[in-house]
Amino acid sequence: MLALNLNKALPLIFLPLGLSLILMGAALRWRLRILIAVAMLVLGLLGTPLLANILMRSLEDRYPYESLGDCPQADAIFVFGGMLDARDRLDGSIAWNDAAERFDRAVRLVREGKAPLLVLSGGAERYPGGGDEGQLLRAEAVTRGIAEQSLLVTARTADTKAEASKICELAEQRQWKRVLLVTSAYHMPRAMRLTSGCKAERIAVPVAYRTPAPGSSWVNSRLETYLPQAQALSNSELALREYLGMLLTGT
Repeated sequence: MLALNLNKALPLIFLPLGLSLILMGAALRWRLRILIAVAMLVLGLLGTPLLANILMRSLEDRYPYESLGDCPQADAIFVFGGMLDARDRLDGSIAWNDAAERFDRAVRLVREGKAPLLVLSGGAERYPGGGDEGQLLRAEAVTRGIAEQSLLVTARTADTKAEASKICELAEQRQWKRVLLVTSAYHMPRAMRLTSGCKAERIAVPVAYRTPAPGSSWVNSRLETYLPQAQALSNSELALREYLGMLLTGT
């Protein structure tokens, strides 16, 4: 658990906000104004929607959007976790985050008959002694009309690497020929790389895009596209974190 926490926490110091704080701290310690200038430049540039979109698109545009009709038949559909909000609702219903489209698309693929089985990531334990994400999503899928025999939840997983390992194990054990992988568009390159050792053919089904479509000239015509914003900095950090994840896993 300690190693996992360190793997998730340490890369943060290399992202724009953490790096800028370190630079400003060093500037105060050694009275180097140049470091303050560098920190301002990092935050200013990576906080603009223009550069944030460029970074995010470098991930999102690697795999094209697949409509339901264009998705081929497969043996199973696997949806990567990370779709639940931080706080569960008291009535037991699911509080979604901005990756909820992953689940929606996976359920629709099953309804369209693209695969007979929907595999959900077990995810991490939500609370001590409580259920994990996969169990909550399984119950939600049943309420949406998916038959229980068409659902499978993996063992608990702590990160994308563990999720990729589980789906590849299942593909080998069950001799699947093809699996549809569903996750957010920015996350798809890492998911595909981590599952590169799968015996089954993997078809990317990206969803939840964070950037406008290429060629959307109306975006660049707005003044705010060139001004620093917190959301843009968040998108830059998210994209850079994906690149760090690929670098650190050697894939």
